[in-house]
Amino acid sequence: MTQVKRKILVSLFDHSGTWSQPYTDAGWTVVRVDSLIDPDSVSNCLGVEGDIMECSSLAIFGAIFMAEKLQHKGVISIREALDAYHIASSYLSSVQIATELKPHMVLSATPCTAFTKAGVRHWKKWNSDGTTQTHLNLFDRQYNIIKALNPKNWVLENPPGRLANKSDTGLRQDILGRPPYSFHPWHFVPGLDEPDHEEQYTKHTHLWGRFNAPKTHPRNCKPDQSKWGRHGRIQWLGSKNKRLRSKTPKMFAKAFFEANS
Repeated sequence: MTQVKRKILVSLFDHSGTWSQPYTDAGWTVVRVDSLIDPDSVSNCLGVEGDIMECSSLAIFGAIFMAEKLQHKGVISIREALDAYHIASSYLSSVQIATELKPHMVLSATPCTAFTKAGVRHWKKWNSDGTTQTHLNLFDRQYNIIKALNPKNWVLENPPGRLANKSDTGLRQDILGRPPYSFHPWHFVPGLDEPDHEEQYTKHTHLWGRFNAPKTHPRNCKPDQSKWGRHGRIQWLGSKNKRLRSKTPKMFAKAFFEANS
């Protein structure tokens, strides 16, 4: 087994790999977790594919063991990650696992369907049909995983709504508190130079956690939404492009990495 030690990043709910890609490019050990992993996104890192409700910090420690100690890349299942943890525990003590395999950073983009204020007209229905509770279960699971991994830094992303907010009325307000950082994708685009850049659009997003605030581009400018109609680009994309709408902007990811690497 190689003993090379690199910085470690875990990215939860990471289908595309966009947010964690700058870390992969910089040579970090990167583990991505999602119910559907894009195979093309893990050629230089490790993807754990499966329902996060069936995942645990032990499985993620196992995945880190495979990625860091064995230099494994590609896609594995949660079961394989957990098996790797049991193998790791035969080589390392629990203290060594908690220290040598401890991530420096955890990113998490919790599914926001039941939380975003864009769906406010559906909140009552989602409360009664179990959708809200399902999303809260996902939040609680990933939050407990983050606590168990005990990273040096962590960040959780979600749009304005009822997860936690500035009015102190969020469903997990007691855990997260008011959002300390907010942004739109266009904040990181040099709009005066590239007025038609694909990421020059509005999509209000909050960040919570322990991280350094990314710096916005000094020459950004608010985009012209008229070409997308009265609803703007995000709604224009339509519900069938849900994953595209939730994809992390590349220029934000770059700025976040530069502030947190």
